[in-house]
Amino acid sequence: MKNRGQRLLGGIASSAVSRGTAAIAPIITVPVALTALGVEGYGAWSAALALTAFTAFADLGIGAGLMTRLSASIASGDVVRSRRLVSSAYTALGLVVTLALILLWASSAFVPWARVVGGVGSEANGEVGAIALVTLTGFILNVIAGLIVRVQYAAQEVARSNLWQASGSVAGIIAVLVAASLGATGAVFVAVAAFVPILVAGMNAVLFFSGKVGKQFRPSVRDFHLSTTRDLASIGGRFLTISITMSVALGVDSWIVAQTSSLSQVPEYAIPARVFAMVGTLVSVLTIPLWPTSAEALSAGDTAWVRRTARRMTMITPAIVGAASVIAVVAAPFAFNVWLGGKVPIDFFLLAGLALWNVVQACVAPAFMVQNAAGVLRPQMIGYAVLLAIFPVKWIVASTLGFAWLPLVTSIAYVLIIWPAAWVGYRRALNRPSEVAAPVEAAAL
Repeated sequence: MKNRGQRLLGGIASSAVSRGTAAIAPIITVPVALTALGVEGYGAWSAALALTAFTAFADLGIGAGLMTRLSASIASGDVVRSRRLVSSAYTALGLVVTLALILLWASSAFVPWARVVGGVGSEANGEVGAIALVTLTGFILNVIAGLIVRVQYAAQEVARSNLWQASGSVAGIIAVLVAASLGATGAVFVAVAAFVPILVAGMNAVLFFSGKVGKQFRPSVRDFHLSTTRDLASIGGRFLTISITMSVALGVDSWIVAQTSSLSQVPEYAIPARVFAMVGTLVSVLTIPLWPTSAEALSAGDTAWVRRTARRMTMITPAIVGAASVIAVVAAPFAFNVWLGGKVPIDFFLLAGLALWNVVQACVAPAFMVQNAAGVLRPQMIGYAVLLAIFPVKWIVASTLGFAWLPLVTSIAYVLIIWPAAWVGYRRALNRPSEVAAPVEAAAL
């Protein structure tokens, strides 16, 4: 238990470094991007990033399913099954990513990407369409590049993974500054920002699978197993359903602003939202390491540790996130003025709503990590499916009251719909810990 607790704390500490570096990145790169792309170009990039919510299908949920299954498999010491899981996941996602990239670029012949991103009146702007294609390409490539994070987390190499992610953020910052100094603009600038972190992730994967720990799990087409892939597809399908419904319900606000207002107003929402999302990463910092450690604990039958740890983190996480969010609200107007030189107006009501949204998520994040570890996903699936009803509501609110109301609408809906689902799923996860390992056994037969 002591080692498990130490791993959890080590994961949180290294995650703080990784997320902190990722949080610093926009502070440095946003002003540079605004200058390089212009207000409309930056708005197109933000809207294109929002569209990645609709491409959540690319992962098929396999990455999340792999971390759940592989954590239990490694905990049981079954190297053969672990290698099958890793090989099957990489092979399946490699095929999916290849197909997705072909379809994306083929679609440019008949899909008006400039209009999709920028709304009516943007059709003639070829640069906007190019920015959209490059942004989506980077997102799709990151699907397979980011799979190494799932593998390392499952192997309890959380600190190593987080430090590599921090390195990717630093490399991205340097690359963006160099690109701007060389006069890169438009899609070229966006490509540099998108692809450099992916290259770093690729280096991480090569070195990990060549090392002592990762060598035994090195992916190979020869270790691809259809039965293992079916199991990953089964649990991955549930994670996929959650990912898509959650993304559509919660992750397209910048796109809604672009459609109900204009591209020039997107930065007024997207930049504050991005800054407060940085504060919101504290939720991930504190809770994601609980996923693989809970999977290992549930495999060992130690539900008492899971229950005790989740209870503590449910109190600590909202307190820390809430304090950081309040500080951000107070400091944001002055900081934004210094940071962006008054280029983007700040709405205090919007800032307060974004802060509330961070706290609302933090309250149930530990419960969701336990459910993910146990593979008990039905309550989340139902909850986020119901939450889809918020999409037309947000569109109407943005059109009538203004986009500053979007975070408040999201927070209210989340409390009413997702909090109950989180509680139900958490209870079921603790009552059925054997679900973590049982499907893996079946897949190995």
